[in-house]
Amino acid sequence: MIKQIDVQSIIKKAKNNDNKAFDILINTYWKDIFAFILSKTKNRERAIDITNLTFIKVFEKFSTYKEELNFKNWAITIAYNIFRDQEKKEKIFFLLIDNTFIDNEPTQLEILIKKEDAKFLKKAIGHLKVGFKEVIIKHYYEGMTFSEIAIELGISKGNVRTTLHRARKELYNNYSQN
Repeated sequence: MIKQIDVQSIIKKAKNNDNKAFDILINTYWKDIFAFILSKTKNRERAIDITNLTFIKVFEKFSTYKEELNFKNWAITIAYNIFRDQEKKEKIFFLLIDNTFIDNEPTQLEILIKKEDAKFLKKAIGHLKVGFKEVIIKHYYEGMTFSEIAIELGISKGNVRTTLHRARKELYNNYSQN
């Protein structure tokens, strides 16, 4: 761990596009942010993704960082906001995929919205790249596990997870734009 005084000088260098200084910040705080996000997600791969996104966002938002703030706390706040945003998008997405509503007896408006959302989701899936579409359909509609999909497609289980994650992300982006 580096001293607080050193952190401020490294941050100043990183703000001035010093890649080595930014690498030092990543190496210093990556484990702390990863551990925090892992405690929230309980999923190693997702925690890695969010931690990586956090440092991208930190790099993008450096101009808003105020030196009187604790850098680690500032970065963890960014990580938590990314986590929270993904959770919201995931809830909406899975409600659409599962065709469920929180209320057991949907109103006529909810039924109409559900039908429209299902149409949109089918259309959105239809516009995905072939590999993304294939993994989404096999996992969500055919109920196949990652292992089963990997065997059928002749790819690794990790590749299936990554493809599914990217496909979901593309669907989230399409959904949030409409």
